[in-house]
Amino acid sequence: MSATRIGKPPSLTSAVVELGEWRRHMERQLQAIVSEARGENAGVVVAIDVALIPLLRLILTEGGNAVDTLAPHGMQGDFLVLGSGGVPAEASAVLFLIRPSAEAAHHVRDLLLHARRTTELWTPSVCFVPRRSFDCEAVWQAAGVWSSLAVVTELACPLAPWDDDVLTMEWPSLWADACSRSSPVAAEQVAQSLLDIQTVFGHIPDIKAKGDVSCQAVQLMLTKRRQQTLEAEDAAEAAAAAVGGSSAAPPPAATSLAARAVAAAAGVGLAATGTAPGAGASSGAQGGAAAAAASAGGAGGAGGGGHVGGAGGGAGGSEAARAETVKCGAISAAILIDRNVDPVTPLIHSLTVEALLDDLVGLSAGLARVSHDIAFGSSADGDGAAAGGAGAAAASDASAEGGAGAGGVPRPPVEVFFNSDDNEWVGVRDVHIHAAGQLINRRSQELQAFKDLAKTLRDKDVAAMRDYVSSMRDFEKAKQALPRVLRLVKLLKQEAERPDFMGEWHCMSDPFLGGGNKATKAMAEKLVASRSMPHRPLRLACLSAASEGGMRQHDLDSLRKALAESYGFDFAMVPDTLEAMGLLRVNRAGGIFATSSSSDWNWPTLMSTLRLGEDFGDDERDPQDISFVTSCIAPLSVRLVQAALALPIGKDAMKALGGDEVGASSFPPQGGWSAIEPALKACPGRWLECLQLVGPKSMARKVGVSAIGGPAGAAAGSATMAGRIPASARGGSAGAAADDGREDLVEEEPRKTVLVYFVGGVTFAEVAALRWLGERLPFDFLIATTHITSGRKLMEQAVEASQMGGSVDLVPDSS
Repeated sequence: MSATRIGKPPSLTSAVVELGEWRRHMERQLQAIVSEARGENAGVVVAIDVALIPLLRLILTEGGNAVDTLAPHGMQGDFLVLGSGGVPAEASAVLFLIRPSAEAAHHVRDLLLHARRTTELWTPSVCFVPRRSFDCEAVWQAAGVWSSLAVVTELACPLAPWDDDVLTMEWPSLWADACSRSSPVAAEQVAQSLLDIQTVFGHIPDIKAKGDVSCQAVQLMLTKRRQQTLEAEDAAEAAAAAVGGSSAAPPPAATSLAARAVAAAAGVGLAATGTAPGAGASSGAQGGAAAAAASAGGAGGAGGGGHVGGAGGGAGGSEAARAETVKCGAISAAILIDRNVDPVTPLIHSLTVEALLDDLVGLSAGLARVSHDIAFGSSADGDGAAAGGAGAAAASDASAEGGAGAGGVPRPPVEVFFNSDDNEWVGVRDVHIHAAGQLINRRSQELQAFKDLAKTLRDKDVAAMRDYVSSMRDFEKAKQALPRVLRLVKLLKQEAERPDFMGEWHCMSDPFLGGGNKATKAMAEKLVASRSMPHRPLRLACLSAASEGGMRQHDLDSLRKALAESYGFDFAMVPDTLEAMGLLRVNRAGGIFATSSSSDWNWPTLMSTLRLGEDFGDDERDPQDISFVTSCIAPLSVRLVQAALALPIGKDAMKALGGDEVGASSFPPQGGWSAIEPALKACPGRWLECLQLVGPKSMARKVGVSAIGGPAGAAAGSATMAGRIPASARGGSAGAAADDGREDLVEEEPRKTVLVYFVGGVTFAEVAALRWLGERLPFDFLIATTHITSGRKLMEQAVEASQMGGSVDLVPDSS
């Protein structure tokens, strides 16, 4: 029996850009694949890889039920999860929907072999998400079942909407594969998703990347775009020559399957915010768009730099676009950041409501399983009364709806959607847990005031009565949702105030607040000795190593031995996996020659240059800096976004936006990343800045790129966003002169949409920090990522990868 479910997937009506049609196109793609697999049969059983369940929840949202979305196209029954059992006897066709992984390939092989032995007569088909793999096909060929597959296809959907401002692949193993086995799949998928985004939402002129995988993805995307443009122009010239030189050539089509599919979605256009007229054309149809790839050389040895090479080129566009210009679609800039650039943020407990919900309860595709009492309340629950009159009434109604089980039998958990469609949830999800209760009480008083307004309506005119009646639906919805949010917040606050949780948080934060890491190491050793959940000591060990510039070899050997003794021999390899993923910093010098920091990780430089320890203020309800998400330090990755856009950093800088006089030292100098070059060198990976130009012989102009850092001329590319901040916030006479005295420029300037792409996972702390910035600055942030993650999830992935001993390296089909 399926669990009770409250809410629906996000409607995306308030999305930063038009994401609704993006999702509907993915639904149509999957429906067409199911119909193709059905063929002439009565129906088709859909067997899915367990790793795809979150992604399908995000794609198949019609009626809030994935089964209802596919049933009209021939799907029989419910989904069959691979590994949970055999194919039903009545099945006439089976569609295997899988990730390109060795585990999924073996499950499909076993079912096909079983069908052959038992003479089961059903037609098998396979759909890879997002692309097919030679290694999976080799598994089936070796077993002799390859020829029995009727259809082998792929569902090209690298990104699916998690919420109004978050896109995710929900592919956690992608980052581990890229780090531990140098798999190119991550870079290829990120590059393809960037192409698809530009196909739908228009040209992104300003692109920055920090980290090896991110830089590789950008360079690959530029190469593909240049190829698409050249092939499109050749096709247009051939078509024009075929009709006698007519200028009415058909629009060229993008070459990649994914780009063509997304471009074919009906009615896809650009969001109104920050969109230039006519910018809704796809990248394939932008005749003047061209991108040249530039490959950076390998990292040099110690003390040496990398050679930067580049190939320019690209043909011109239409006659109307002969002048080389920078054109902007719905998205003004894109910033890509690898997870190993900021290994600290996911490891520290975040104290925002949504982050705690994910860490303590668990969120999968925006869905959380909570107890029946949290979802509906109980007859003895006084939460509603604590929230005020309207909250008490709502709690009473919910209790009557849910009720207690017969004979006091506990009721099963309830699945609840938490997304932007719930206004009560939106009001508290990104705030500090200690401020959430006061905000809920204030909201409850507002609802009570609205309810009391009915008593005075007889003295109002007809228009006032009409407005009141039109707001009743929202009032009833809020009255039902607010008590549930209150009960959940109380539960999370209670869990976060447990002595063991707070003690762990203090051990996590002390090394970064000047308290040293002695207590951190001691607690990690204690947790290992007591055989606590492995993710707890591993997080502390990684944080301790990050704060001291890298774990020394002697400490690494001691950690490896302790893990093997407490958890088993397989855990001896976990530190190596963590190091490969960039989560555990290791200082390989050792002995008396050990340095204070590793070559690509210098925490003191990062703290001072980016002001990570900035105080967020005295009031948790009104924080003045993004450091409120951890009550400790600001997320390093979000600080890099602030610097890339030349945004103000720190409490004093944010006050300046309100009119207070603050010295120029509170703000980063103009020039974006060029102004924080020491910080870029102090964290792992290359960085890259480029402008994608549209016009004749245009190319993606790399403003600066280096194998170990160091953009040579980044100021030209980074200054494009500087004009959005008023002179008083930027500081300096140059900024004031450029501003022409317009003190209210923040309100006057149109809002710009910035894509922030986290390669390797994003945490809810980083999401909350970007949303906080978007509320105070003229930027809307669209967040894309390989998956939603946390410190616990990253540690569990490392443990799983270590125990597996490394899975088959699946080389993607290059055709």
